[in-house]
Amino acid sequence: MSHLTTVKTMINDAGVLESAIKSVIQESQESKDIRLQHCKLEKNAPLRYWWTNIENCDFVVRQGDLDNERRSHSQDFGFVKSESGEFEFVSFDESRGVSGWFLQQIKLEYGKQKAIASLKNQNFDIEKVEVLQDGQIRILAGKW
Repeated sequence: MSHLTTVKTMINDAGVLESAIKSVIQESQESKDIRLQHCKLEKNAPLRYWWTNIENCDFVVRQGDLDNERRSHSQDFGFVKSESGEFEFVSFDESRGVSGWFLQQIKLEYGKQKAIASLKNQNFDIEKVEVLQDGQIRILAGKW
């Protein structure tokens, strides 16, 4: 029996978060999307803002492979684990630009990966995964 399920997710799994970040960066680079074309993931690194390092983060998306002048002006974004155990997104322009777009992509990818892992843990076979134009994720799974 099929039914629509809406799942509200919290980002609290470091392994899935790391996998989601890598996946979003790789998909962006493979599609030649300019927003993350030169980005790379660093773990346990300082967040860079203009010429200073602000805060140490568990995961930092760094604008790598840029010339020295542009690198010193880049604004990183990342995730830091809070006392509650959830990861918080850290950025200086979170509501606009690349980091806002990136956070939306991470939410989608993290939710998709968590749902697939949960279904697999319940011995479901994943038949098909689709991301619809409106951002909904459709997962066809079954037990045979």
